[in-house]
Amino acid sequence: MFFIESSGRDHLLIRQTCAIESAVRNSKIDQFYVVMTSPNLNVTANNATCQLFKRFSNVIFRHVDLDVLFEETPLQELHTGKIRLIYQTLTY
Repeated sequence: MFFIESSGRDHLLIRQTCAIESAVRNSKIDQFYVVMTSPNLNVTANNATCQLFKRFSNVIFRHVDLDVLFEETPLQELHTGKIRLIYQTLTY
């Protein structure tokens, strides 16, 4: 199962960690991926992120570089153009 944190934050919000923990506890899936656009994971930003990182070895955090992901694809222009400016200013 994949969870995507696309705001660029280096940590998860409590609501996000709660959703992931609930999926881990109630699913028969073995591995969970948290894909983040931030290159760093700040486990000290809040206790929820820290506990998720420490308690669940089947939750795997990975970084995705959107510039590389969209490079030489039809989405590259959208990603680097006006839509990117809107995308970067949104917070949840």
